[in-house]
Amino acid sequence: AKPFNYILRRTMMRPRDLISILSRTVDAMTEKSNDPFADEAPVFDKLECDSVYAAEPGYSEWLKQELLDEWAVQQPVIRKLFQAIQSNGSTNITKEKLSEHLKNIDPDVPEVSIVGYITFLFDNSIIGFKLGASTEWRFKCFYPSQGFVESDEYRIHDGLVRALNLVEPRT
Repeated sequence: AKPFNYILRRTMMRPRDLISILSRTVDAMTEKSNDPFADEAPVFDKLECDSVYAAEPGYSEWLKQELLDEWAVQQPVIRKLFQAIQSNGSTNITKEKLSEHLKNIDPDVPEVSIVGYITFLFDNSIIGFKLGASTEWRFKCFYPSQGFVESDEYRIHDGLVRALNLVEPRT
């Protein structure tokens, strides 16, 4: 991906998200230029890819905490949903796997709530769904007019992958 697209995909298209990830990237570049063990201090004309990657874990934790701060009071189940997603360990998850992991965390979670939880996750751009047979994933933050569509598989937002320790499945 082009650097700007790579950065934007990790945000939820909110100005504070972009400010946070760019600020962390600049901090990583500043640390690199102030490295007391470097033979020469690097000079940066542009954002450096390695610094974007270095900023990603801290930004991901920040984004997760932002979502928890926004929703923990109104939807306390968000903590369990994040735990269930993390237990899955993959960037992709099915309704059945989410339900299974939620039941392991809290056996009293009603089965009928799963679609409601998935809709909540989609409405807050925590997950997206694949558009038909294409390889395109739809997240509410990138396509605000997109309504929720039940799918066989969902993908966790790129900005949360590091904070939830997820890996992309390989076929």
